[in-house]
Amino acid sequence: MEKPTKHLQKTNKPVFSYTGEEHLKQGLHALRCVEHRGACAADGLTGDGAGIMTDIPFDMLGYEKDTVAVAFLFLTRTRTRRLKALKIFEQTFGSIGLDVLEYRDVPVNPDNLGESASQSVPIMVLLFRSPESCLRDSFLLVSSSF
Repeated sequence: MEKPTKHLQKTNKPVFSYTGEEHLKQGLHALRCVEHRGACAADGLTGDGAGIMTDIPFDMLGYEKDTVAVAFLFLTRTRTRRLKALKIFEQTFGSIGLDVLEYRDVPVNPDNLGESASQSVPIMVLLFRSPESCLRDSFLLVSSSF
């Protein structure tokens, strides 16, 4: 692992700075070191989740920056309720002149989930929409109970 660059602030206290990739590695390492990240179920494997928010990787997603806005949706596993939620989402966006361009399933690895989490894990979807009237680099988090 690359050593961080050490430099001094005006107060002469050392400050460490990492490259973007190194910063992410340090954050993931910190998450692995925290035994109890919020609520934990009796099975010892199911928790309320933890993660790191990063800039939106437009290149990786196949879009140029400032050409789309991205929403991360947590949807019910029940197909009819999920489709109803997506329809309401699209109608709501449409009513204010925003078009949904596409949905993409978020790849997940359920191998380490506890039994309880496996039964309740939501379907996670990225939604891409036209960016008119939205803030640049904004990230929307929506949870659906439909």
